Formats: sequence, structure tokens, C-alpha cells
Amino acid sequence: MIGDPWQPSYGAKPVGYLEHLFHADGTHAHRLMTIRDLVHHDLALMPEVYGDVTARGFGNA
Repeated sequence: MIGDPWQPSYGAKPVGYLEHLFHADGTHAHRLMTIRDLVHHDLALMPEVYGDVTARGFGNA
């Protein structure tokens, strides 16, 4: 995730994965699967890994 100082917060920034469910009748659904104890890393604090995600200014990371 990119922390609030670098990107506006429009709500929660959960970390997990999106599960897609495809049904035999052609319908589909999805749900966010969060993982207990998963660490939320702020990508802006690790430029050696992700580059400078703040270079484009607030709200553009």
C-alpha cells in the first residue's frame, strides 16, 4: 500500500487478495480476502525496492 502522507485515503487500505467466483449459471462474484497478521508495508518508505513513488506529488503516487 501507499501510505496516507503520499496518497489520499478514500477509505480503508486493506491488504489481501481478491477472490473471483465464477458460477455455472454464468454469474460471478468477488470478495476481498484479508489475512490476519499480514504486515501493511508503506511502499513510499522503501524506495530502494519500489523506486520513489512520491516523485509525482501527493495523490499521484
